[in-house]
Amino acid sequence: MTLHKPSLHLRYSQDFELDIESSAQISYDGAAAPDWLSRIKCIIRHPTGRFLYEADRICFARSDIERFSTELRNIRNGSSDQARLATPGEMFSFLLHLQNRQLKATIAVREFQPENELTILTAGFTVDYDLFINRLYDDVFAIARDLKDAELPG
Repeated sequence: MTLHKPSLHLRYSQDFELDIESSAQISYDGAAAPDWLSRIKCIIRHPTGRFLYEADRICFARSDIERFSTELRNIRNGSSDQARLATPGEMFSFLLHLQNRQLKATIAVREFQPENELTILTAGFTVDYDLFINRLYDDVFAIARDLKDAELPG
């Protein structure tokens, strides 16, 4: 088993940071590709401070990461205008949308609160195309490859 934990660190904007680190593999004894529990840390800056979102057990399928990589590549080659990385049920999502030559990033978080209302945080930003399409594509492609090859304790 390796100690390497596939991770993605988006530090391309002064407005927000997003870290996703795989922490455990959920195995289905070969019946299906494994899912990955991940830790997420997201900092969203605003004029009077910042919002901090942290979660320890967010589930992503490797296919979610691979699809995001493909969607980023499609934006690069002009055949699409958006790419989304989301958990099942979209309790967490990161969306890039190209509109009128501007790239927008949206982070959306929904958290169930027993006996209370759903907690929702949504933030949107205009971001740099080169960093969020070209560099992010390379980083997401690498984490998809690492997830495929990694052995993590489950």
